[in-house]
Amino acid sequence: MVRYLEALGDAEPRYSNEPLSETDAAGLLGSYSFGAGLLDRMVVSRNTRGALVIKREGEPERNLFHHGARVFNPSGAEAVRIRFEPASGSATAVTVMDGPLQVRSSRAL
Repeated sequence: MVRYLEALGDAEPRYSNEPLSETDAAGLLGSYSFGAGLLDRMVVSRNTRGALVIKREGEPERNLFHHGARVFNPSGAEAVRIRFEPASGSATAVTVMDGPLQVRSSRAL
């Protein structure tokens, strides 16, 4: 059975995950708001294993895989891109891109 699944080639997707310094990762942590509602925010944090994760309020967290230049994809959504701005220092905004759909969030104060 294992050989069959391995032969499929996509049974266990492997995402690109470029190195990210602790300083760069720390600059991404926090809450980002994309609307006026209480649930209109995303939280970037570290899970119990220390991995960088993102979650929308009230939803489960998703591991983030780094492609370089502060661009990530969440686990289970290889086509989605999450871009933090600016390119260095503490992030002030994050944009989630899923094909033609884009959501831009600003760091919550």
